Amino acid sequence: MTRWAKDDIASHLMDIGFHTIHMPAAGYWLDDRDAPLWRERWTSGYLADMRRELGDAVYELMFQGTPQALEGGRIYPMFSTRTHVAVPPRRGQIEATEEPPPLDPVAAMLARLVTVAQPSKASAKPGGEYAFKQVIGGLDFAVMGVTAAVMLGKDVQGRWWLFKEFYQARASEGDFLTWLMEQQGRYHVQTWYCDPSGAMMIEHMQGLGLRVQKANNDWAAGVRTVARLLEVSATGRPGLMFSPECIHSISEAMSYYTRPLAGGLGFAENVPPQPDHAMDALRYALHTAQVVERPVLKSRPYIVTAG
Repeated sequence: MTRWAKDDIASHLMDIGFHTIHMPAAGYWLDDRDAPLWRERWTSGYLADMRRELGDAVYELMFQGTPQALEGGRIYPMFSTRTHVAVPPRRGQIEATEEPPPLDPVAAMLARLVTVAQPSKASAKPGGEYAFKQVIGGLDFAVMGVTAAVMLGKDVQGRWWLFKEFYQARASEGDFLTWLMEQQGRYHVQTWYCDPSGAMMIEHMQGLGLRVQKANNDWAAGVRTVARLLEVSATGRPGLMFSPECIHSISEAMSYYTRPLAGGLGFAENVPPQPDHAMDALRYALHTAQVVERPVLKSRPYIVTAG
């Protein structure tokens, strides 16, 4: 199986006693260490092509199931499904001062599989059925690749919750815009922070009544903002949580990594290439919202006198 990080669902299943068999795409058979596992489907030539196309690190993750390929390179090494995945607080279900119980990874997966979403009545409050005082969103759109949107709600303690996502390859413009309009109406989204390279798309969305604006695209600063929120504070809780339903965002947070640039002068973003669409949308929203909300200190007028 593909393993994007050491702290993934497989590691937690092993921790609670599940027996595992490691079956890499190549190197499983004792009689021929280089032979493909499934010789009828994946030839040695195909696997060699995949290694060249994806790069060594991503190949090891996807085909060999060896998350050790990422050691030392995760951008958010503090992210853990044990710490950062929980059911968001809902109105009337959890008191504003209570903390929602965290979910272990297995419970989070089962909750998503067995829970049947029930339609809820529209609410006049931000967050709809969720106990949020503010809701924002981040958008990362693509014509041929994956279009991603994340929705973030802030609870009364000031903690952000990534509680909803849109994640689709080659999404039609109509489907994406319809989804955004529905979510904005249902959850009273304050602002959608968008990929600033899509100026024409932003103008089009504004014409439809979507509350969108260009995001701050400073990658390093955005990553620092998200990383700071993921850190566990003195209260024992992080400032950013993920709903178990947001499986693509969780997967990207666990596998988002980089490597040092030549000469040790900083780091390259997300190299080798791998999914980062939800992570881009996440930093667009959180970092830009922080910059917008940060108070601006205005200097007072003063008089210069002689002597």
